[in-house]
Amino acid sequence: MKKLPIKLIFLLNAYPEGLTYNEISQKTRYHKHTISKQISYLDAKGLIDIEQKRSKNNKGRRWINFIKLKKELVDDNVTKFLSRISKQLNCSLNDLFGS
Repeated sequence: MKKLPIKLIFLLNAYPEGLTYNEISQKTRYHKHTISKQISYLDAKGLIDIEQKRSKNNKGRRWINFIKLKKELVDDNVTKFLSRISKQLNCSLNDLFGS
């Protein structure tokens, strides 16, 4: 596993209400395309929910994706949080932080 998914997982844990692709890009300083690939990976593993909401522009026709960690994974206790993530990814804690 690469560094971005774990960085993204920690970021989403810090913002349980969810973040948009632009907000994630600004906070991680990664390109939106890179983030999109990692979000697809995390979605396939069942770690995140993607919720669509209408934007607040004056026409209201544009939809924005909000990326959130699944509620059962969010936890303030880092040890519990990491054990849930590693269980969901079917790997050990060493695999999460390895190269």
